[in-house]
Amino acid sequence: MTINPKYKKYWRKTSFKQKGIGDFFLKKIVEKKPKNFLEIGVFHGVTSRNVCNVLNNIHGNDFKFTGIDIFSTEESLTRDEYIPKTKFSNPLKTFYYKYITRLDPYSIDAVNNLLKKYKDNISIIKGNSNEILPKIISKNFDYVFLDGGH
Repeated sequence: MTINPKYKKYWRKTSFKQKGIGDFFLKKIVEKKPKNFLEIGVFHGVTSRNVCNVLNNIHGNDFKFTGIDIFSTEESLTRDEYIPKTKFSNPLKTFYYKYITRLDPYSIDAVNNLLKKYKDNISIIKGNSNEILPKIISKNFDYVFLDGGH
């Protein structure tokens, strides 16, 4: 079975803005076939969803995904953490998130909602990765994607 993943943006912001970079990243995951994946810097969850889609295509329901981010909260703002810009220039996206989903796309609830298809395979952790990693480092991760500066 050949897996040729295409990176989808799910109408959210992503760090893979250049055309083809997301596809390249997903092809590397297909090559490595990790079963236990860690992403530091989940942001809106777009890459997380794409990774879970690929892992599901490779392993079925036999994979684990762990994501860590500080997410947007008053607590994170008072700790001088960097919160990425979450405002959309597209008024339709602003309307969608403000009035339809009623979720900040950079919240842990919104990310869990985007990943709900894989709820049995994921663990999304809210916090600073410098504090979280020592607590979970005993897990045996096959692939680590660093996309955060915390």
